[in-house]
Amino acid sequence: MRHLLQCFACLGILGSLCAGPLAQKAKPAVGTTVINSSYNLLRNREPEMTADEHALYTQVVQMIPLQPEFALQLLESLVADDKPESPAFEFVLGSLYLERQRYEDAAKRLRSATERFPEFVRAWLNLGILHYTRGHFREAEPCFARALALGDRAARTYGWLGYCLESTGRGRLAEAAYEQAYLLDRSNVDWAAGLMRVALEAGEWRKAELLLEEMIRLQPAVVQPWLLLASVQQHQGRAIEALATLETAARLEGAGGDVRLQLARAQAAAGLRSEALENYAELRRTHPALGAEHSLAFARSLVAAGRLDEAGGLLEELERNPGEGRADVVARVRAMWLEATGRRNEAVVAWDKLVQRHPLDGEALLQLGRLQRRAGRPGLAALALERAMRIETVQLEATIEQANLALDQHDFAACAGHLRAALALQPSPVLQAQLDRVTLLLESHENTASKH
Repeated sequence: MRHLLQCFACLGILGSLCAGPLAQKAKPAVGTTVINSSYNLLRNREPEMTADEHALYTQVVQMIPLQPEFALQLLESLVADDKPESPAFEFVLGSLYLERQRYEDAAKRLRSATERFPEFVRAWLNLGILHYTRGHFREAEPCFARALALGDRAARTYGWLGYCLESTGRGRLAEAAYEQAYLLDRSNVDWAAGLMRVALEAGEWRKAELLLEEMIRLQPAVVQPWLLLASVQQHQGRAIEALATLETAARLEGAGGDVRLQLARAQAAAGLRSEALENYAELRRTHPALGAEHSLAFARSLVAAGRLDEAGGLLEELERNPGEGRADVVARVRAMWLEATGRRNEAVVAWDKLVQRHPLDGEALLQLGRLQRRAGRPGLAALALERAMRIETVQLEATIEQANLALDQHDFAACAGHLRAALALQPSPVLQAQLDRVTLLLESHENTASKH
């Protein structure tokens, strides 16, 4: 028996770190080298096999990596008798079941090994890995915790425990486990990523930023940490730094068209229209598979930049083949284009058609109300704006537009009422100054009326 479990230390399935969106977390890997270290027992620290078990095992141990199914059949032949197996043999058998993805059999054997030899560290570890591999994180967590309490000090065990705690909503405990894993193995990006996610969840933006910088140091050619860093910088109001980060990400070898598209949108939002247009144009040449998504953004930017002829030509192309589910978005950009070209009545018709198809479209209602107001149709403007005021996403803008409409008609009392409602939604010194001016006009108007 003198050696038996050295290859069975941790059994599981290798999974790679998949970088994803900010809210998405990648499951740290359970490596096959860990699996294969479970086939030798640790002398004086773990239970021993019986003589019969050891005699059989020494005959099949070398064939486990090469012929695992045949080796498993030979080991199972010992189970057929009436004698109970030793915890050591159950551990080896359960770990081999786990490697072959026979999870129920593995769970039965590993659980029995831990019950019969409660200080069997690696049996607890492999039982935890079994649950972890299957996504049963609440069941895996106490197994990893028990292994650590019994003396396991591997960074991976702390890291897997952290992932289980994070996945079950216990962020602060997860942070402590990830920190220990990261302290023991600072080259593992999984543990830095876990700490970063916990920091984001807690709103600790600066800490998340430092961890993302560390992830980039470890894997400078991986695109996703750069994108996450840009998002964190943007959230902190550092738009210029975020743009610089996105530009770096777009130059990486693994960056796809979606990264350049994100950069173009950020440039457009920052008012860097020429840079955004350059990137959109490049996307149309190099990534036609992105289809209408970037073409629509390109058309919108062209309208905003006043390049209306180019925008009109692109819109005609999109209207012929808008792509699945994008016809309304194309119609929205067309309505903006009509307004920008001075064809106000046609723009009104375009927005009205959108409202008819989508009665709760706040942007369409708001734009329709604004255009009706500018066209001198206050009644129709008021109808659209009243509906828009009931939609949370545009409630503030619609309320301010109603105030402007009332001011156009010298209805100072109604204007003041709408301004007060807007201030209740979002306090603003500009709105307050406007209300003060309207209040003076209202008082003057009332004094004049009282004299007559």
